[in-house]
Amino acid sequence: MIHAHGGIASMKSHFIKFAGALALVCGLLLHADAQPTVSATTDKKDYQIGDWITLELKVKHDPGQQVVFPLITDSLQELEVLEIGEVDSQTIKDRIIKKQLITLTVFDSGYYVIPPLSVKYKDPGSGDMVSLASEAFFVTVHTIPIDTAAAIKTIKNPLDVALTFEEIQYYVYGGLALLLLGFLGWYLWKKRKRNEDPFVRKAPQLPAHEVALRKLNELAAKKLWQKGEYKAYYSELTDIIREYLERRYGILAMESTTDEILDDLSGLITRPELKDPLRELLQQADLVKFAKARPLPDQNELAFRRGLDLVNETKISAVKEEEVNHVE
Repeated sequence: MIHAHGGIASMKSHFIKFAGALALVCGLLLHADAQPTVSATTDKKDYQIGDWITLELKVKHDPGQQVVFPLITDSLQELEVLEIGEVDSQTIKDRIIKKQLITLTVFDSGYYVIPPLSVKYKDPGSGDMVSLASEAFFVTVHTIPIDTAAAIKTIKNPLDVALTFEEIQYYVYGGLALLLLGFLGWYLWKKRKRNEDPFVRKAPQLPAHEVALRKLNELAAKKLWQKGEYKAYYSELTDIIREYLERRYGILAMESTTDEILDDLSGLITRPELKDPLRELLQQADLVKFAKARPLPDQNELAFRRGLDLVNETKISAVKEEEVNHVE
């Protein structure tokens, strides 16, 4: 009975060890299944010079794993990279399959190695980035076969290819733009010719003082201040004087303030008997236009005489006569 009991204990011990080993193996197998797989293949193994070599990089992994595809530049060892496609993804039987197509070419015959392509993924246990690589393999590139027994042929003429609109669009747009500019120039020239004939001599422009004196006479005939239209009277009066000063002395009087006009005239009109009345005229006009002042009749007449005297005393002929008298 003792020996039987010892045999049962021994069998139980061996069973426990076997079960532990089996669990360890199953765990390793499960871990191996969870690891991504990487493969690289081409559409064929033999090519001619200049052919496109389509390389497919495929990765299979579990849904929870993060996979990073390799960064490929313009060449893959001796092979030239023509195009790198987007990574496509699909799910088959709880596994994610990601594919990327890479187009290669080469212009010399020989055997060429497709090198291992490294893919990184995040290990779910350690959290580290782990690298997996595809297997390297060869492709063969052949020269174009030449039939030495055939007769030598002449060189073919260049192939005639029809032009597309994309190739000539800039010439078309440029031609249309030139036509449009030419038509616009012709139109403006005709329009100007109708309004102003270059062969007709223009009438000479009147001197500044003659224009000012004519406008002052017209203003006096309107009798604006006598009708109570003080603001209109002083606005027109100062506009006449400003226009005269602008043409006579070349200053920007129409858009300037009273102080700016007086500053600009400081070296041009030096006689106090002319400059002081001008200042009083412009200041009184400002009071009427902006402060709604109502001057007395004699003040209105005085403002008109000041403007009239300024024009008569500073007109070109009067200045020249004064200079001649000063010399004598």
